[in-house]
Amino acid sequence: MKFLTLDGLTYYTTKIKALINGKVDKDGAKVLSDNNYSTQEKEKLAGVAASANNYTHPNNAGNKHIPTGGAAGQVLGYGGSSGTASWMSNEGQANVIETIQVNGTALTPANKAVNIDLSTYAKKTDISTVYIPKGSVANYAALPKSSQRIGDVYNLEDTGSNYVWLGSGKGEKGDGWDKLGETIDLSGYVKASDIQSISTAEIDALFS
Repeated sequence: MKFLTLDGLTYYTTKIKALINGKVDKDGAKVLSDNNYSTQEKEKLAGVAASANNYTHPNNAGNKHIPTGGAAGQVLGYGGSSGTASWMSNEGQANVIETIQVNGTALTPANKAVNIDLSTYAKKTDISTVYIPKGSVANYAALPKSSQRIGDVYNLEDTGSNYVWLGSGKGEKGDGWDKLGETIDLSGYVKASDIQSISTAEIDALFS
């Protein structure tokens, strides 16, 4: 067990007063740094020249910035040297076609006129082998008599046959309609569902 004498208490008080005398007084208008602001940093800051951090945006050629000037009817363009911008007329060059290709094959333009030869390609109106389902009608007599397009296909409800429009004056009857495929008469054939195998009982009956 230990105890504190008057001399020891006096010594302790002296240590506390020394620490208090070295404190920094609080000022409501100032904020203390959390990073122990040093004398070296203070001297470095004091050595920064006036207006050293003021940025002036350049406006002359050669620095990739917009130069002074500019007026109506002008655009900003880059000249021959890298990074040099200047104001110029927005009229640009004459509209002259230099290169044209069709399916990778180069064509030689004549002035501003270009002729692309598509004579080897089929027009949409020339394609007559495309079937266009149009629905069903009651019978052959109900097939449309006008406004048909080549390839229109109708189903006849009475026979189940399909007829395609080939054009005026064409078809098996010359009325423009032609039957797709022929009807096969299967009336003389037996359905698979009607065929039954002979049972063992029926075989036994043959021997009774």
